[in-house]
This record gives sequence, C-alpha cells and structure tokens, in this order.
Amino acid sequence: MFQLIQLGGAAVLVLSMFLPYWSKTIFNEEFNRSEVEDFQEISKDNDDWYDAHISKAKRREATKQTMELDEGDSVSLTIWGFSTGTGWIGFFFGLLIVSGVLLPLFVAPLQNWDWILALVAAGLSLLVLIMSLLWLLGSPGADAPPLMSQGNSLGPYVVFLASAAVITGATMLALEKLKSAKATTA
Repeated sequence: MFQLIQLGGAAVLVLSMFLPYWSKTIFNEEFNRSEVEDFQEISKDNDDWYDAHISKAKRREATKQTMELDEGDSVSLTIWGFSTGTGWIGFFFGLLIVSGVLLPLFVAPLQNWDWILALVAAGLSLLVLIMSLLWLLGSPGADAPPLMSQGNSLGPYVVFLASAAVITGATMLALEKLKSAKATTA
C-alpha cells in the first residue's frame, strides 16, 4: 500500500512538469489613472523576477500583443513546468523514485532493503517540496484590477501535494519494514 502511495506521488511529480506554474494576464479594460499607477508599480517591483523567469523574447511578444489589444481583449503569459527548475527537478526525482519503488519488486536481493530506497525517496521528495514552497512563496501574485492579474497556477500546488504523498508513503514503508525487522530479530 505504501509503495503505491510513493509510486502515485512520483508519477504525479513526473507529470507535473507539463502543468502551468504561473501566469499573468493583462486586460484592455476601462481604467483610471490610479489603476495605471498601481499596474506600473507592481510591474516595476517584479521586474527582477520577470527577468529571471521569462525570456526577453516572450516579454517583447507579450508587450507587442498588449499594444494591439482591442477593447475587452486580454493577453496571457504562462510559465510551464518545463520552463522551471522546480519542474525539471520534480521530473527527474520522480523518475528516480519510480525506479526506486519498482527495482525491489524485480530484483530479489533488494527486497529486504527497500526501506533504504524509501528513505532516499523521502529525502528527494523533501527537496522537491522545499522547491515548490519557494516557488509558491517567491513568485509575484499582486494584482492590479482591472488591468492585470498574475499568480501561481496549478503546477506548484500539485508538486507540493505529490511530494508530501511520496514523503508520507516512503516514511510509513520504512517504519513498517524496520518494525517488522526488529520484531523478527527480537
């Protein structure tokens, strides 16, 4: 049962690379001067983050599209998991965890030592969990209604939950195996 929890969490980590992590939408709506000032202030405050996470070509294209907007239209900019370090680390660590869960099922000498692989999986998942928290807490989320909306999308939340599932499953498996080993030696 705990292996299935690990396997499910690891599979979700692998697939989370293909989810949106963050998005920003700019609307062409009626606005007043104070709303424009809020928009400019928020954009200026987040310029360093935008530079670090969004390519200049994507930003230029979004700016060009914004200039060509008709009344009531919008332009969206999305960062996907395959464009982030968190997405790639989750992908690779998820693959490692899947192999660590499946390997003892097919290699007989490793069956008694699967608790070690479970603890490694818990450690890797803890790193991914921390990275997802850094993403969730570090990405800009301030809005300037009705001109701009920005914030986290589904990806970092899914990574957080999948990592927590792997940590739970791996820790419970390791504890169960260690208790049964202690009971047989006592």
